[in-house]
Amino acid sequence: MRNDMTNWLIHFVHKKNVSELPDNLPEAIENAVYHFSTDIVDQDEFASIFSIISECGIRYGYSFRNMRTTVYGGEPVICFSEMPFSSYMEYVKHRNNIGAVGRYAIAITKADAFNLGARPVIYGLSPDNAFALSEDTSYRRILDEKVLPLSEQYRFVSFLLGEDQKADWTHEREWRMKPRKIPGEYIVCEDISLDLLDIPALDVFNLDTVSGPIVLIVNTVQEAEHIQEKVQMLSDAGSNNFDIPFTNGNIRILITDRYLSKFGNVTRIEDLPEECFYLVLKEKLDEKFILSLSAVIDDCKSRVARDISTNYIGAVNAVVDKNNCVECGRYCGYANVVSYSPNDKIVRALVKLGLAHTYGDYYVVDAIGNMIPYSQSMDYNEHIAMKMAEHLNLTLKTDIFSYISRAD
Repeated sequence: MRNDMTNWLIHFVHKKNVSELPDNLPEAIENAVYHFSTDIVDQDEFASIFSIISECGIRYGYSFRNMRTTVYGGEPVICFSEMPFSSYMEYVKHRNNIGAVGRYAIAITKADAFNLGARPVIYGLSPDNAFALSEDTSYRRILDEKVLPLSEQYRFVSFLLGEDQKADWTHEREWRMKPRKIPGEYIVCEDISLDLLDIPALDVFNLDTVSGPIVLIVNTVQEAEHIQEKVQMLSDAGSNNFDIPFTNGNIRILITDRYLSKFGNVTRIEDLPEECFYLVLKEKLDEKFILSLSAVIDDCKSRVARDISTNYIGAVNAVVDKNNCVECGRYCGYANVVSYSPNDKIVRALVKLGLAHTYGDYYVVDAIGNMIPYSQSMDYNEHIAMKMAEHLNLTLKTDIFSYISRAD
């Protein structure tokens, strides 16, 4: 129950600044550290935490400072802090003044981190151990193994309190973990050449990896809402577009603006009141509503889809062949009815009915069916999806439905 001890470890989310990247890095390291979605880009802290959620994992990194790694042992790490939450907030306040750290983070329990191999860092060496490097490059720094075994060097952090030199990071109370080197411990992203990259990462949202609760830390209610919608979509899907698991349902979003406005005297995450966390108020789904919505979709798949298809085929003078296929329009493609509203009552009911499926960015609604003539024409498919979205919005008195189309 000591206020200076906590059951949580906090992973700071930093800005991603391309100018920190050393020259002539091996391609694998450059990709692992600085490829985000489709390009090598700068990212602010909110974009970085959103990328972690979208990628379903925390990347291992080399903690570059002044274009050199600050990590010893030659392997990348994920860093955590054992500071109680109030100390973390004070730390952020100080370092944010120089643009180093923002109020964005991910917290997991100390027990989960320990089981994954995370350990407290080793601050400094004993006086009788001379500091010597057997290898020293911008991305690989190896201590003399007679001083510290290679397998433990990832934990080493410089510590000096001399009159001429000072290096003191002990206030961070840091823990580190290095790659576990087990099958499947990576995330997947797409680079600018549309090649898929396997990048070492901790699949933190995989229930088989982190079984305990997770806390996402952001600044504002608006940010929490944006984050929660992404979390809800990925939870419904069970993974992202690259099949990286998102199965841990015990995720909460902590809003630092609320903490600072009322509860700044609370020391630890485990003692924070519910008011500090984002709460989604979802309408209750009763059986009568679910049955009525199911009937609307059934009508869409039969009568409505048929009427929309027949009217379009007649308007463009298309012919349906003996295989119930129609050719019309210049381009091949497909289209879907979609919704971007994960918390809406209608979408929640459609998910429960198995009539809406998400792939990470939106929900595809199974409202058209396969009872109408088939066509590869994007014009035909787009028209039907557009008219069906309009029909659903009108019938259900909402505006949550739209459509997407893509050339094939």
